[in-house]
Formats: sequence, C-alpha cells, structure tokens
Amino acid sequence: MPRVTFEYINEMYLESKEALSGSLSRSRVTATMDLVLRRVQHLHGFLSATMIHGAAWHFLRIGQFIERADMTTRIIDVRSVDLFAEPGQDLEPFSQLQWRSVLRSLHAMQAYHVCVQQPLTQPLALEFLFKERDLPRSVSYGLARIRGALRALPRNDKPLKAINRVVRFLDHEDVKKLEGTTLHRFIDDLQLRLYELDQSIDRTYFHAHLRMRRPARKRAAQLQTDGATRASA
Repeated sequence: MPRVTFEYINEMYLESKEALSGSLSRSRVTATMDLVLRRVQHLHGFLSATMIHGAAWHFLRIGQFIERADMTTRIIDVRSVDLFAEPGQDLEPFSQLQWRSVLRSLHAMQAYHVCVQQPLTQPLALEFLFKERDLPRSVSYGLARIRGALRALPRNDKPLKAINRVVRFLDHEDVKKLEGTTLHRFIDDLQLRLYELDQSIDRTYFHAHLRMRRPARKRAAQLQTDGATRASA
C-alpha cells in the first residue's frame, strides 16, 4: 500500500473529528457524512490506480465487497419494511416512495432507470439490487468480484466452495416474489452465508498459521519434558 495512503487516512480522520466537534445539527452531521463518503471514494480511486494488484489488493477487494454486499442487504431489510400493510388500501404510491428511498440510499436511482427502463416497483427493485450483474452495489456484482479475487489467491479451495454456496443460494431464489416475512427471512439466510464465507477466508488465510504452530509448540514442550526426565534419572 502506498505510504501516502496513510496521509489521506489521517487527513480524513482530522477533518471528520473537527467537523463533528461541538454541537451537532442534523444538517451538520449530513454534511460530515458526505465529506467522509467523498474522502473514502477518493482513497479507493487512488488505491485502484496506484497499488500493485497482487495478493494485498485482492484481500482489500474481498473485504470491500463482503462489507458492501452485507450493507446492501441491511439497507434493503431496514428501508423496505412494509409500514402500510393495512388490507383494502391502495398502497402502491407509498411503496414506490419506499423503494425510491432504498435506491437513493444506495446511489442507484439513476442506474435503475437506465438499466430497467420500467416504472419502479418492489419486484423490479429487488431483482435489480440483488441480481443486476452490472450494478456495483448489487449483491450479485459483489459476489462475482469476491470470487474473482479468491481465484487469484493460493490455497483457495475452501473459500471458493463457500462463495459458490452463496452464489447458488442467490441464483436459485426468485427475489421478485419476496415480500414481508419471506424477504426478511431470505436476507437473514443470505447474511448468514456471507458470514460463513468471511469465516472461511479468515480461517484459511489469517489464522491458519496459529493452527500450524500449535502442534509444533506441543512437540517442543514434550521434548523439553522428556529431556528433563532423562536428566533427573
């Protein structure tokens, strides 16, 4: 990672700290979050253009897209709660407002109109956010990038099996038919599979050395014990 990256991160931290000091109004918090968002996007663009796209870059991408897929599902889950579920009422205008809010939260409103080119409805919005392969904030796009990054890494058998399970789970679900409880349950199951993927990557690449060292430490302790026993005999 280029050293100047840490300067950018420190600048972002100091700016955010100063902006959030003192009394906070809603507009001030919103402005600060917009500032942080722009700085993060600037940092991502800088790293993409300057960082060597080796193993460290692939791990960075994996973490980014696991988090993005998880956050996309959480935004859908929270913002799509049916607050107007009363029988006998025409709630289509309210539903459209809800889904406009969801798409705007993901900066995907314009992309929806360009790709789908149909009036906004819940089934189409779900299909777009979960399965649109050309939308960077969609779950399907993120899973494809994670799988591509894993294929470039060594010892990837178990993580690839984990990501393939997530992909199959998403591909086999007709998300257009999901609503209410079924949508919430599907999102819970998807988040659980993302967690299992994260744990598989963690065990394979970040804690594997601990499992390898434990037998060696036990063997060394046993040798010391045997040596002490022979010396005292």
